[in-house]
Formats: sequence, structure tokens, C-alpha cells
Amino acid sequence: MKTKTPMKNQVHPSATTGTLMGPSLVLLILALTFCALVPHANAERRLLVCNSLNNSVEVFHKGGTFKTVFVSPGSGGLNLPQNLTMGPDGNLYVTSWATSSVKRYDGTTGAYIDDFVPSGSGGLANPDQLLFRDDKLYVSSRFNGTISRYDANTGAFIDIFVSDGRLAGFTAFTFGPDGNIYASEFNFDHNILAFSGVTGRFIGRFNHGNTPINAAVTGLIFGPDGNLYACRWIANLVERYDGTTGAFIDDFVTAGSGGLQTADYLNFGPDGNLYVAGLDNGAVLRYDGTTGAFIDVYTSGGPALLPKGVLFFPRVR
Repeated sequence: MKTKTPMKNQVHPSATTGTLMGPSLVLLILALTFCALVPHANAERRLLVCNSLNNSVEVFHKGGTFKTVFVSPGSGGLNLPQNLTMGPDGNLYVTSWATSSVKRYDGTTGAYIDDFVPSGSGGLANPDQLLFRDDKLYVSSRFNGTISRYDANTGAFIDIFVSDGRLAGFTAFTFGPDGNIYASEFNFDHNILAFSGVTGRFIGRFNHGNTPINAAVTGLIFGPDGNLYACRWIANLVERYDGTTGAFIDDFVTAGSGGLQTADYLNFGPDGNLYVAGLDNGAVLRYDGTTGAFIDVYTSGGPALLPKGVLFFPRVR
């Protein structure tokens, strides 16, 4: 019988895809290569930190490596920045403590735009915390115990929304899931006080169930679990309270964990973990968002960094 001669370039049925690949396998390999080359979305998250030592806002990569300066030292007259937030227009807003103003910077380049809240507007004095909510900007004044409201689009003064002498010297407030304001006493009994989110009127003391501690609350935030987390300044720890009842749960970050010194502002990151600014550490420390266990020093500028506000950008909503 005459043997049929294979045509040139004909693939023998016994050939394997390890030698010659079919179209589907080629597409699979190309897809895997693309995924390996393109970073995960979280890898693009940047940590913005106010550096009160040189009056700038600095940027850190995922992993904590110093990247660049986002807002140049003293840009627009920035002096002793305390906290920062992204506005509804996508720009960056920073409280300038020494100039009693709120400055606005381009959310992409960090370039100075304007004094969104001019110096002393509505009685603003030495501002600390700032938050946008319901088309308004809320800003606290350190020594006069007030939280003022400004139009979120124009920066025009609206009113003094909260006024309570017990808040004099405080640096922290936040909105709860119930829409009310929770603010910290700094110079008095170091409690957390609740105010109506509608009228600004005092509701009552929120925290209870723990032994009073002689350390002011400097950072407040409701976590992903709905509970309230509070930095205790010179006690070097973070407390956790039931977000509904105010009952003390635990010292979520125990005193000095990971070397924490002078706990200040705090924030939850896109990875679900808790980031705490340690003033005397010159660093931002990271803790497990579920257990509070120390993970690492996320970023450290050492003596050249006095970290205040802590914000991930683009902001995770």
C-alpha cells in the first residue's frame, strides 16, 4: 500500500500544545501577561500626610515608600497644616492652623488654588478638623470650642453650628452613621460628646463604661464595623466604643503597640486596616483592621516628618 506523504507544515495529530499552541491557549497566556503587568487598583492608592514640620503635604506609595511632595512647603501661605480632605470638586482642602484659613489645592497636581475659607472667616481661629457633608464644609476652631459651617461650593460662611466651651482645645470630630456629630473634649474630662447633626445642639456624653483616662482624644473615626475609634493622645493607644450605645469595647490598639508615641489622627485604608499618625514617631503606623494587632510602620519620615492628617487618595467611598 502506498504511504501518503504528509503535507509541508501539517501538524501531526500526536503533536502537543507544548510545541504548537492553539488560538485559545495563546489568548489565555496574553491575558495572564496583561494582568501581571497592570497593577491592582489598590496599588495606585496614595497616602497623603500633612507634615506640620515643613508646612507641606507629602505623598507615600502603597508600602510606605516616600514618593514626592504633593503640596510644596508653604504653598499659598500654608502654615502648620493640621488635617486634610478631598472636596466634592475633587480638590484637596487643608486646614492652615497658623493662618486661621482653609486652603484649596488642585487634586491632581497639588498646585495652590485659593484660600477657600479666608483667614478668620466667620470667626475661624486655629482650625483643626474639617469634613464635607451635605453641601457644607464643617471646620473646628481649636480654642473657641466651635464647629463652623461654610458653603461647600463657594466657601462662604454659613453659621457657627456647634458651640460648647468643653470643646475648647479639641482637635477631633466626626459624623456618625446616625448623622450626629461626635466631638472630643481636650482640656476637660476627655470625654466624647454628641451633638445633633440637624440643630447642632448638645445631646449628651457618648462614651461610657471605661475608666476615665487622663489623655485627650485627638482623632475620631467610625470604622467599617460601625464602631467609634478614638486616639488617646499621650496615652499612645486607640480605644473602640460601640457605635450605637457608646459602651467601651476595648483598647483596640494597646498602649505603645508597635512603638506608637503620641497618637494623633487616624484613618482606615483601602486594605481595611487602621492607620495612625504617631507624632513622636515621625511615622504612620498600620494596625490590623479587625484585631488591632500591629502590622508595620507603614511610612516613616523620622525627624523630618511631623504627621498630622492621614488621607488615602483617590478617596475610597
